[in-house]
Amino acid sequence: MSGTRFPRRSSRDPDVGAAPRRASSPGRRLGAFLWVSRFIPPGLKGALRRLPGVAALADRVYAHRGFVTAPIPGLGVLLEIDARNPRERALIMGHHEPYVVRWLRETVKPGWRCVDVGGHIGFYAVQLGHLVGEMGQVVAFEPEPVLASRLERNAALNGLRWVAVERLALGDSPGRATLWVERTPSGPGGTNSLVRRNFPGSAIEVETMRLDDWIAERGWERLDLVKIDVEGLEPQVLQGAGRTLKRFRPLVIAEFNDEPARRAAETILREHRYRIRELGRMPSCIHVVAEPRG
Repeated sequence: MSGTRFPRRSSRDPDVGAAPRRASSPGRRLGAFLWVSRFIPPGLKGALRRLPGVAALADRVYAHRGFVTAPIPGLGVLLEIDARNPRERALIMGHHEPYVVRWLRETVKPGWRCVDVGGHIGFYAVQLGHLVGEMGQVVAFEPEPVLASRLERNAALNGLRWVAVERLALGDSPGRATLWVERTPSGPGGTNSLVRRNFPGSAIEVETMRLDDWIAERGWERLDLVKIDVEGLEPQVLQGAGRTLKRFRPLVIAEFNDEPARRAAETILREHRYRIRELGRMPSCIHVVAEPRG
């Protein structure tokens, strides 16, 4: 038999005749975690991941994998994430903006119509789709092509036929604009913006539209919730939604990363007779809820 010949090992070699090497303690724990996790129901698995020790172990496990599908804790919906990206791992660990998740769960009703402006991979869109049910509707606006495709897959993964994706950016004028895309080792990041940012990335051209025009073109007769997370362009989105705010009086929940954008957006909302309150804070952002006065 031809082929490579390997040298015979001498009994003097240090590991000849020795007991087989066992995996390190961390390695055994990771392997055991993966094996046991296959038998845990999704709801219980989500609850366990909220425990500090389990969360840390799960984070280490997922960090060594590529794309994985896991439940969003406490809600019974699934999300495909790129586990190499720590921001995406946080989405399934139960500690990503928990006060926003809780507020949506307590507020959104079956049959509602919602728009998710800045949909990313669908963390909120699939939750909204689960909450509104098949008698409702959710439209997520995500202009970055790779993220939009992943959002569509996450909606399909959960059988949410009433969740649609629009591959465009909302703002205060129709046309074309430059989207600055954050690039991470695993693909587009989550801080893409029409406002130029100082991060490693690239620029692509995307379609822009006013929410007022989009609503009018589709003949919507109601809108119950507007969720906005567009990395600094929140005032422009609201400027392009003036008729919508006046006619439908939807609830608005928005994330802000800088104070000037927050002040400008809150001024617009007050002009439309909205009452504003802070919902919660994370290290890099703040969330506010705006409720119509009447």
